[in-house]
Amino acid sequence: MWKRSFPLAIACAFLLFACSASEESTVTSAPANATTATDPMETNPSVTLKSGASTYTPIYEPSDCEFIQPDGYIVECGYLVVPENRADPYAGVVRIHVAIFPSTTNSPSLDPVIYLEGGPGGHALDGLQFSFDQRFAPFLDRNDLIVFDQRGTGMSTPSLACPEVRQTEIDLLNQLLTPQQQTARYNQSLAECRDRLTADGIDIAQYNSSSNAADLADLRTVLGYEEINLYGISYGTRLALTAMRDHPAGIRSVILDSAVPLDIDLPEQIPSTAARAFDAFFDSCSASIECGASYPDLKESFTTLQSTLNASPASVEINDFLTDTSYPAYLTGDDVALLLFQSLYSESLIPILPDMIDDASQGSYSGLSDLASIFFTNDVFMSIGMHLSVQCNEEYAFSSVAKVEAEIALHPDVAPLFRDVAGDFAACTLWNSGSADPIENIAVASSVPTLVLGGQFDPITPPQYGERAATTLSNSYFFTYPGLGHGVSTAHPCPLSMMLAFLEEPGANPEDSCITTMKEPVFIVPGAISVDLISVTEETFGLTLSVVIPTGWKWAGPGQWNAPGLGDTVLLQQALHANDYSSIHDMADDIADSIGIREWQTWTYQEERNWNLFEASDEKLSYVFGLAEDAENLLIVLLAAPSDLIADYEEQVFAPALEAIRVR
Repeated sequence: MWKRSFPLAIACAFLLFACSASEESTVTSAPANATTATDPMETNPSVTLKSGASTYTPIYEPSDCEFIQPDGYIVECGYLVVPENRADPYAGVVRIHVAIFPSTTNSPSLDPVIYLEGGPGGHALDGLQFSFDQRFAPFLDRNDLIVFDQRGTGMSTPSLACPEVRQTEIDLLNQLLTPQQQTARYNQSLAECRDRLTADGIDIAQYNSSSNAADLADLRTVLGYEEINLYGISYGTRLALTAMRDHPAGIRSVILDSAVPLDIDLPEQIPSTAARAFDAFFDSCSASIECGASYPDLKESFTTLQSTLNASPASVEINDFLTDTSYPAYLTGDDVALLLFQSLYSESLIPILPDMIDDASQGSYSGLSDLASIFFTNDVFMSIGMHLSVQCNEEYAFSSVAKVEAEIALHPDVAPLFRDVAGDFAACTLWNSGSADPIENIAVASSVPTLVLGGQFDPITPPQYGERAATTLSNSYFFTYPGLGHGVSTAHPCPLSMMLAFLEEPGANPEDSCITTMKEPVFIVPGAISVDLISVTEETFGLTLSVVIPTGWKWAGPGQWNAPGLGDTVLLQQALHANDYSSIHDMADDIADSIGIREWQTWTYQEERNWNLFEASDEKLSYVFGLAEDAENLLIVLLAAPSDLIADYEEQVFAPALEAIRVR
């Protein structure tokens, strides 16, 4: 289907956002202490070779920002320029794209937070305009923030992206092949990518955690910081640990979110961590009164669904949200297992999974195809070549086909995630990024103050990984957060507040009472939805509104709030000047066009406050829409939700929103 079960490619941070087309970048200035040059290997006289060793001088070049910037924040961009191979500085260079966000306070701390992206191979700068407010803005109250694309990724050059692989993924969407046939096609495209990169003079063996950590140390030096704070998620934690080992100078504190200890043999551990996460999910539903009553046999239904779809795959559509392109595809039972695994990364998806599994068990696959579309789209934010260079060098080099298959045999429920183990190892052989020094498989010991965070449902870096990493970090604090998956620091106010407290005083155990207020997931069950509302003010189109919003829903734009899940349950509350439209029905027609429905199927008039109410449904969603004139303004309330949930949300969210909205 959209992506074969490839263990090399499932250790990445979960993104879950749809992106718009690229915009013009803005010219910005670089930090005052940055060094510049036009061609460092030609103009820098201090790059010399000595007997038995080499020296070089890293360079920082101010530049335009090559990514779409988040609104409302100052950013300064540039490139760190260092040798591709530090043992041979003349062989070539890498240019690492860096973004520096100055603190919003008048008296910032002198130690910035440097964010380390997951993956390996994840793009850090792509998508900042969607995630910055939630993920990064809180740090600016104290610190400058530095975000950069690691070597081989994103806007850094050379890029180890493999468009050959992406095209193969597209080609395989609607082909029913054996796992071995899929692997052969996939590995052929990897070989094509490898040959192209090698022909371009790129040494793919230089793209690994050791080189990344040296880049990080050079970045601190060239920007003139005496101390830095490292903040890594997923693979970013392995990079942080490597930096703590190889370049500890100047590291003030470290935050490890969803930790990857170096001494974990990841390929052979994934079967047990996946099985643990699956069990945690099914057990959590069973323990919930509403979920357990609505889906008493959820695990059995899931197993039956897998068998059914493996015997007779479903025809679905997969959407690429970046290009607005749809592809016909087959959905198999093995694909469903991979979808569950990937969904357990996200606290936003976990609550909707039981209802989605139940729908699919009854032949409705729209939810699963939406999930697959999200993950398919997110694949483009991964440089697969960099991913392979790291994983093959540092993980698969210390494992074997026999060891992984032995672990799979112990956990048959998750065997569909590993359909061709030999083919996965063959991919590393053909990629040929070398084998790491044995030190890359040894736990890191350090006294640097470290905060270690783990999530209950994390299927790839479970809490015990964080606990294991902490055992050799003598000044560390470890916490597990209930109800969360992978990347807990971006998922809930509790871990965020603890991170900020830790940065203030790294030598002290952060106050953790907020963890006791966290709960298991509140599963979305038709007929048993409970929503709490709070009153807020919202600015839309130059007007200030009093509105109500559901707690736990996320802001998605002016007047728009999304429920946890796929982003398909949406509450919109806005107002316009009434003279912008000639009639209520003109506005209703425009809204229908914008959400892609042909026409409103029903229309009623509510005398109280003069609301005109409209309803409609399409293949996936139902809509309720209200328009009312209030003095010189036109009030707008729209709710979209899956058809089996619309009645609950109409009563608990839409009706109160109609009553509450006012222009102030």
